[in-house]
Amino acid sequence: MRTVGYKLEGTIENSAMIANFKDIEIEIAYVAGNGSDISSETIKIFETVRAGDSNEFSIKVNRPDQTESFRYTLRSAVGTK
Repeated sequence: MRTVGYKLEGTIENSAMIANFKDIEIEIAYVAGNGSDISSETIKIFETVRAGDSNEFSIKVNRPDQTESFRYTLRSAVGTK
């Protein structure tokens, strides 16, 4: 994933053999040049990623101007058949 201006762009890959996943929730932490966390936000991607497939996404984020880098954590995803 990468931030482009005020958008987060990336690819979600599902390596499962049977399960599909949807409503993927990601927490993004914005980091200043000195390593301090500036802020964070949680986004939800309302798409279904089928087993063995991948989806590209682009979503607007509230990236602070002082952001030097960021990190992200997958918080949850809903499994479907």
